[in-house]
Amino acid sequence: MFLKNTRKSNFFIISLLVVFISLTLVAEGKKSRKQYEKEKKELLRKIQDADVILKDTRNEIKASEGELRALNQQIYTRRRYIKSLEKEIDFLNEDILSLNDITKSLQRDIDTLKAEYSHMIYAAYKVNNNYNTWIFIFSSESYNQLMMRLHYLKEFNKMRQKQVIKINQVKEYLEEKKSTIQLKFEKKQKTLAKIEKEQKELTAIKSSKRNVLSSLTEREQEFLSKRKKWKKEQEKLEILIKQSIALELSKGQKAISKRFEAKKRKLPKPLKRCFIARKFGKQPHPFLEKIYVNNMGVGLQTQKNAKAYSVFEGKVTTVASIPGMHKVVMVQHGEYFTVYAKLKTTNVKVGQTILANHVIGTVFTSNDGETELEFQIWKGKNRLNPEKWLRK
Repeated sequence: MFLKNTRKSNFFIISLLVVFISLTLVAEGKKSRKQYEKEKKELLRKIQDADVILKDTRNEIKASEGELRALNQQIYTRRRYIKSLEKEIDFLNEDILSLNDITKSLQRDIDTLKAEYSHMIYAAYKVNNNYNTWIFIFSSESYNQLMMRLHYLKEFNKMRQKQVIKINQVKEYLEEKKSTIQLKFEKKQKTLAKIEKEQKELTAIKSSKRNVLSSLTEREQEFLSKRKKWKKEQEKLEILIKQSIALELSKGQKAISKRFEAKKRKLPKPLKRCFIARKFGKQPHPFLEKIYVNNMGVGLQTQKNAKAYSVFEGKVTTVASIPGMHKVVMVQHGEYFTVYAKLKTTNVKVGQTILANHVIGTVFTSNDGETELEFQIWKGKNRLNPEKWLRK
């Protein structure tokens, strides 16, 4: 009988260990889920930003390159968001599966505990029916035997009470897990509904992109002419930048270079709400076949009347105007320089020392409704890729 009870107790302990291990695995998974949740929130914020920019960029009269870029950003971000929601479904399925295993284990434990309790009741029934309890106690042959029998009855009653408590505790835990499964299942259904909604939105955006692309392609000559003009504007801007850099570096100012270098991949974007519409370096044209453009920096598309902010402390070395690039501001950070072009207004003057997050000016909006800041980073006379310096 003792061996039998020992086996049952071991079974109960093993079941609890299974539950504990399952819960531990779920808890460990949450480490990566926290990061995933953070990324999902960031993607949702980017979708909202792209929505605002797209509405500001749309021109009722004709399609624009800026609108196409905004639609591309929407498609890219929404695809990533859908993938994050699909990952959430995977996590929920894992949780539900794990919790189902736990509930099965707990149900087995309850069945075992109930069986043990039944044996106790049966044993008590036999004692109470075959012997009078008092006769059982007082028929003891010695005082020691009397005390042992009293102790036995007392402990036997305690065991029965503990068994009832144990059964109720496991039942309560089982109901808790069943409730959690239901909540996870409901969350899964809501997430599936979100995926369906996002996929419909994505289909609509793709349709809009096809229409815009068709309209832009019909105006190929117009955009080829614009590209030639843009190239000349870039060349003028490059001359201005190199002249300014040569003048400032000759003064030997290198005080904050190291601190600027330490900010690589950590610099804030110069706009509060934006996305990278034009990448650095040689890039294919968004819709003109076999045509490439060479960008000296990045084009950050934003909403109308957006303010541009300094990304780091420094000294303003240039405030100028260039046709096509509009107002241009250059800020020196030791050996490094940041350039803010395509501004409508400026809020700084040459020689002024500014801190990070200082308002440089307001971004210009073209007749096509495109609001884009040209942002560049230079080290001496060498252009750098701003994407490697700005935080994501």
